[in-house]
Amino acid sequence: MIAGSTGEELWTIFKEAGLGAILQKRWPLVVLVLSGLLLVWVIGPIPQDPAYHVFADTRSCGWVPNCLNVLSNLPFVLLGILGLRRVSTWPCSMQGAIRVFWWGVLLTGLGSAWYHWAPDDARLVWDRLPMTLAFMGLFAAILNDQFEIGDWIWPLLVLTGLASIGVWLVFDDLRLYGLVQFLPPVIILWIFWRFPPARISRRAIWIALGCYALAKLAEYLDGPLFELTGWVSGHSLKHLLAALAVVWLIRKPLQS
Repeated sequence: MIAGSTGEELWTIFKEAGLGAILQKRWPLVVLVLSGLLLVWVIGPIPQDPAYHVFADTRSCGWVPNCLNVLSNLPFVLLGILGLRRVSTWPCSMQGAIRVFWWGVLLTGLGSAWYHWAPDDARLVWDRLPMTLAFMGLFAAILNDQFEIGDWIWPLLVLTGLASIGVWLVFDDLRLYGLVQFLPPVIILWIFWRFPPARISRRAIWIALGCYALAKLAEYLDGPLFELTGWVSGHSLKHLLAALAVVWLIRKPLQS
């Protein structure tokens, strides 16, 4: 009887926290998360590649080193400021997560510019850390919008993102950081496939995901794009495409 009562009490707590519906009807979401964790465990540690700091475009503009890689972060700062000014237009249940998202976008611009000024591991921390705020803030907003989980979800996800940076720094292992960056888009795509739209504009999210995918492709083609164009590298283009990804979340973030 004691064990049964304890089980019922736990289930009541889960339901009140918004987890009951996920565990009952959204079990594929749990499977996706567990599959991601299993995958990163199987592939083994991923150390930071020292060659990551070698970029195709090292030109300076006056006193600004690595000019375009530094200055192409300015859109993040401007968009972050604009986004923070519009947080009040979002539903109250999502404002905490969206505020974290826009702070992440703004600080990504500053952190990435700081990193590209003189690329090394120590500065890379300040590039990646605010990105985790942006990833987890938007992901939390979408989860709360779709499943009404509760406002507790964004602090939990933000802590997970920060933990991924800690794991990288302490163990030189990027697996958790990779999971934080790439698992949320997979889950978002599953949500879009399985459930009808809620309040966040799916068009805005599709544009964001598409631009971000192009940004990662441009990052991979850093050198070839610089050789092809002769004036802009793939990494600078990555910054611009990633900034473009969030424009629609200012223009028209919610369903009409």
